[in-house]
Amino acid sequence: MKKVSKNEEAKGNTKEDKKENTSQIVTPIKKIPTDEELIEALENSGGVQESASVWLRKHKGIIYSRSAISGRMQRNPIFKEAAGRGVERLLDLGEVKLFEAVQKGNMTAIIFFLKCKGKKRGYIEKLNIAGNIETQHKENAASHLSDAELKSVMEKILDRKGNGNGK
Repeated sequence: MKKVSKNEEAKGNTKEDKKENTSQIVTPIKKIPTDEELIEALENSGGVQESASVWLRKHKGIIYSRSAISGRMQRNPIFKEAAGRGVERLLDLGEVKLFEAVQKGNMTAIIFFLKCKGKKRGYIEKLNIAGNIETQHKENAASHLSDAELKSVMEKILDRKGNGNGK
């Protein structure tokens, strides 16, 4: 029996682990995934269609293109909802990883966190100005004329143009 370091064992780099990992890979086949399989793929891939295609191939052995996924998403709102849940799941993961990085003292993560969430405490780089802008509406010259007066003015303009006097 070969000696395996604790580091290799923890990472799963032993020959036995590699054999187990390859035996779990399913031979890909072309087929249309069920609604449940596609929903699972979208939720587990952050809602990214190309990633969902890869996820289906890797985990279900199904070869299904990104464009086919896109078509199903356009036709059925349950897939758009699943993609939305996938995005939310990915955002949650990002927040957890950011939290862990801040706890470990990662200065970049700390600065980013304070810029995003510490604004109320003065951690800002720019001044945000909010308010209402009022504008004055100027009336045009014809706004006070009645319909009959407007019609009369328009006829006079058209008559001048028709007679060549449109200066």
